[in-house]
Amino acid sequence: MAVDQKPTDLNKLTELKQTKAYLRCMELVAGIEPTTLKARKTKRTEAVYHAYDAIDRLEKELKASYQPPVIYYRWSQGDNSALPQFLKLEAHATSKHLSYSSAWRPIISRGTRLKR
Repeated sequence: MAVDQKPTDLNKLTELKQTKAYLRCMELVAGIEPTTLKARKTKRTEAVYHAYDAIDRLEKELKASYQPPVIYYRWSQGDNSALPQFLKLEAHATSKHLSYSSAWRPIISRGTRLKR
């Protein structure tokens, strides 16, 4: 299923990761000078700019997400505003008697420790 057919936060996170991988490839390819069909370089450069725009849009859309994987991803990418969200979500889960370990198990099992 295409990510844009069901725009949930987790699907947007998947799209963001895929777009960043695509951008890394296209940045390398955009530097190649074609010997024929000079329009290819223009199309590659445009693709790089569109990827940057898509990444900016997705990061803005995910800024307000309270999905644990999204918050963890933002925090792991250097977004310091995600840590308070992380801790707030943990406190909320504890106050509602939700299982903290099951909600955060995929994140904690990677060996990441939160600093308070």
